Amino acid sequence: GIAGKLQNHAVARVGELLQQRWSLRLVTRRTVQRLFVGLALWSTACTVQKSAFRPACATIRSAGAAGEGYPFEARRDALKRCLAREYRSFFRPFEAEFYSDYVTFRDPLNNLEGKDKYRGNVEMLSGDSLVGNVLFTNGFIDLHAVEDVPGDVRKLRTRWTLGFTFKLLPWQPEALFTGVSEYVMDESALVLSQRDYWDTINLSEGGMYFAEAPLSGLADLVAQLLPLQGAMEYPAASAGDWSLLRRAEAYRIYRSAQAGFSFAIPALSKWQQVRNSDADLSSGLEAALRRHGLTPGVALKVNTVGSGQVMLASDQGGKLALSNDVVPGVQLLPS
Repeated sequence: GIAGKLQNHAVARVGELLQQRWSLRLVTRRTVQRLFVGLALWSTACTVQKSAFRPACATIRSAGAAGEGYPFEARRDALKRCLAREYRSFFRPFEAEFYSDYVTFRDPLNNLEGKDKYRGNVEMLSGDSLVGNVLFTNGFIDLHAVEDVPGDVRKLRTRWTLGFTFKLLPWQPEALFTGVSEYVMDESALVLSQRDYWDTINLSEGGMYFAEAPLSGLADLVAQLLPLQGAMEYPAASAGDWSLLRRAEAYRIYRSAQAGFSFAIPALSKWQQVRNSDADLSSGLEAALRRHGLTPGVALKVNTVGSGQVMLASDQGGKLALSNDVVPGVQLLPS
C-alpha cells in the first residue's frame, strides 16, 4: 500500500545517505559532531517546558480573540486572520489566545503537546529562543494561502514555504520545506491540533497528503544538511525573482514575478541525472504534475541562472537549446 511504499522509500533514502559516508572523510570529526549536536539540540528544545506565556501587548485584540459572545463563524474568521498575521511575522508574536492549552503539533520531525511546547517550537525556528539563535539564521516563512477545508467547518489549511540556514555547521547549509498545515478547532474556534505535511515526503496521488514513514523526515533534513554534495537548488531560485511554491521530490513549482504566472521545472537532482540521456523529461514532468492533481499548460524553457528568465518554448525559447542552465518546464493552469 501507500504506507509501505513511503516506508520503503524512506529506508532507501537513509541507505543512500549512509553510502555517502566517504564524502564525510574530508570533513573534520568536529564538524560531524556539530551536525549531530545541532540535531540533538533541536530535538531537546522541542520537549523542554517553558514559563507561562505573557502577551507582549496587554490588550488582546477584541475583534481577534476567540472569546465568548461571538458566533463561531466570527471566531473562525478571526482565527484565519490570526494565522495570516503569525505567518507573515514569523510568529512575532505567537498569539496564544487562539490556541487551546492542550494544543498538539505534529510534523515529520516532531510530535508535541501543550501550548508552551508549541510556542517553544515556533520561537526556535524563528531564532527567538536561545537554542534557535544557536542553530538557525536567515529564517523565513512565506504564506501562500489560508484555506477552508470543504465539508468540515472546524478545519483550516495553510500552504507555506519555510527556510532557514543551519549556522552551527561551518558550511552554513540552507534547508527548505514546502507543504501544508491542517488545523482542527474546537467549538470556540481555538486550535486543538496542527498537523504539518511536507511536499517531498507526504504528497501522494491526486494531491492528497498521507502520514510519512518512520525516519523519512530526518532523512529529508539530513540530506539537505550534508556537506560536499553540490547545490540542491538552481541558482536563480535564490538570485532571481522566483517564489518557491512547492518543493516536491521530482519537481519544483515557482511563481515568476517577471513572467506573471506559476511554472514547474524538474528538481535539480533529476535534471542532473537525465540531461545527457534520451529520456523525455518534459513528459515525465507533466505526468508527475498530473499525478499530484495539477494541470500542466504550455511548454516552457527556463534559464536557471541570473534572473531566471522564463520563456515559451514555441517563442524566443525555441532558439535556446537545453543545457546545464536551460531546462524544460511547463506553465501551470488553474485546477
